[in-house]
Amino acid sequence: RGNVEEAAEEKTDENGFTYTIMVPDAPLNLTPVKTSNSTIKIRWEVSSYWTDNGFEVCTYNASTKQYTHLAYTANTEYTLKNLKKDSKYVIAVREYIDVNGERRFSDYSQKLTALTSPKAPTLNKATYKSKGKINVQWKKVSGVKGYLVQYSTSKSFAEKNTCTIVLSDAAKKEKAISNLFAKTYYVRVCSYKSAGGRKYCSEWSNQLHQNRPQRQGPHQSADR
Repeated sequence: RGNVEEAAEEKTDENGFTYTIMVPDAPLNLTPVKTSNSTIKIRWEVSSYWTDNGFEVCTYNASTKQYTHLAYTANTEYTLKNLKKDSKYVIAVREYIDVNGERRFSDYSQKLTALTSPKAPTLNKATYKSKGKINVQWKKVSGVKGYLVQYSTSKSFAEKNTCTIVLSDAAKKEKAISNLFAKTYYVRVCSYKSAGGRKYCSEWSNQLHQNRPQRQGPHQSADR
């Protein structure tokens, strides 16, 4: 059963009589949950509750101002699949109820602009330049907003042992990391783009590990 006060819509029939029908409210808080090169998982909330209801997921074309149906679902989350790599999508959702064989739709939710993941950079090398400092170099990716550089004493990049540096300069292709005094560090990098105040990151690059140099000099190898 819905919220009667918020879900009432007045209509007028061909004889001029006004009557009220019940329609659901528009979904709220449409957000991206997870993205990849070819998928975008979204989630939303509802402000009223009905039996026999569902949701329609659509994309929106700003040029034609048209919505395109993608799917119906009974859930409050959905994964868009088989999308183009490194592309932008505008998504909206509306709720519906079926009453006496008639499908009644809410307004569309607020539009969400989301991106599939950009191309991942290639990490070229990580070398000690001086005591406690590692210089990380990668092959830059065109069209991105910036990069995230992670370094960790954990090969699996466990959160408690990992630090992340955000670089908002897309032209960057190296970063010097200081105050490193553990025996071994692992490093990796990803690219990101921004939309709607959110960062959409690529997959992580290959990772390199760098041992603290001994007298014979630094040692570097790649973990695949």
